[in-house]
Amino acid sequence: MTNESPKKKKSLLRRILKWTGISFLILIVLLMCAPFLFKKQIVQFVKDTANKELNAKVNFGDFDLSIFRSFPDFSLSVDSVSVANIGEFEGDTLLYA
Repeated sequence: MTNESPKKKKSLLRRILKWTGISFLILIVLLMCAPFLFKKQIVQFVKDTANKELNAKVNFGDFDLSIFRSFPDFSLSVDSVSVANIGEFEGDTLLYA
């Protein structure tokens, strides 16, 4: 058996809850900042992946990446999308939105 008093147990529990809450808050803030901190890398990744998967040249203007609008999924909205063919009819626009 332990010789800890109920006051010490409450204090320990309070510290554990406090640090858990602070850690959770820091994690949320980092998730909110990630789209702003890594915007260039995200844009390049999206363009490279789209070009590879579609076998076409994909370009787009501005985009918005959000975590909380569709939590727990990421939400990506893209403006001024254009898709051009790279095969036999190279340069033909397949999509412009």
